[in-house]
Amino acid sequence: MWAWRFRNEVLQDLQHQEIGNVSLSLTKTLKSNGEMKHGVVFKSPSSNTSPTIYLEEFYEFYQATKDFDTVIDRLSDLYRSLPVIQVNEAELYDYSTAKSRIIMKLVNTEKNRTFLETVPHIPFQDLSIVYYYLIGKSDGILLDMPVRDVECHHCGACCRHVKDSVPLESLDVYRIARFLQSQDKSLDSIEHLLSMYAEPAPIHECGYFTYTLKTVGADDACIFLKDNRCTIQAAKPRACRTYPLVAEPDDSSSFHYYLSMEKNHHFTGRKFKARDWMNQYFTQEDRAFVNADISAVPEIARLLRQIPETHKHRALFFFLLYKYTDFDLDQPFQEQYERNNRELIASLEAMIS
Repeated sequence: MWAWRFRNEVLQDLQHQEIGNVSLSLTKTLKSNGEMKHGVVFKSPSSNTSPTIYLEEFYEFYQATKDFDTVIDRLSDLYRSLPVIQVNEAELYDYSTAKSRIIMKLVNTEKNRTFLETVPHIPFQDLSIVYYYLIGKSDGILLDMPVRDVECHHCGACCRHVKDSVPLESLDVYRIARFLQSQDKSLDSIEHLLSMYAEPAPIHECGYFTYTLKTVGADDACIFLKDNRCTIQAAKPRACRTYPLVAEPDDSSSFHYYLSMEKNHHFTGRKFKARDWMNQYFTQEDRAFVNADISAVPEIARLLRQIPETHKHRALFFFLLYKYTDFDLDQPFQEQYERNNRELIASLEAMIS
């Protein structure tokens, strides 16, 4: 089995394991030794940190034994054994409190040229000093993360004056519902979430619509903004995570990236690469959803245009049901989404015939 297929099979099998209420995605990370590592990110709504388990040694084990079931068992056991770490974000982004947790490491400059393009560093002979933020310790092992060149200023400016501007895609709604349900058991359904925090936004006269986040106050601030902090940080919409970049699929299942220019302070610091930014914030789960969503749009829009006026309300009910609300929050998203698209198309076809 090729390595790329192994990683995808691992992701699919882990989604059916009893490892709690987590969403999974594949990632690749350039480590400080210059090596590109591939791993699985485990994102739990109960924590604002997402551990990554790298797969190289598991792939080596599989190549030697062909025992895929043991690989899945070991990965599941390893994740269950990891400590749940909650980072105090207010301290993390305040230098006066973060400075005591900043540590330095020496890396080989020549072997890490690509990695060093993404982090502040100080050359020292043939080495470079790189800064890390110390999160904590587990079994004597330091848990840290590199200090990156591009960080949010936490001014809240991009979260204000956003009326009708922050789209909520199906995957966004699913993630936010899971997160809020883990925090507030009174949130009993996706319909409840949409009624409290979202507004429908028509995008075509045929009836195709999406949702946008509600805003509050005279400055039309995002409803989830409080004290310049996002209260759904662990599950915030894709548009917020990838900002100031936007991803748009092209005709070859790849993506074009576009840069938002309305906030000048985004571009007063060090340079960053769009590829690295999107590899970090535009996950494999996001990419799979966007490709499936875009590929289904033409057929759904075509059918909506043909719906008789007497059936319009029923058609929009099915659109809302299958695009947004008919999801089991304890099950993986993508399989449900693709199934729902098929159900929606079948339902619309039935109303036309």
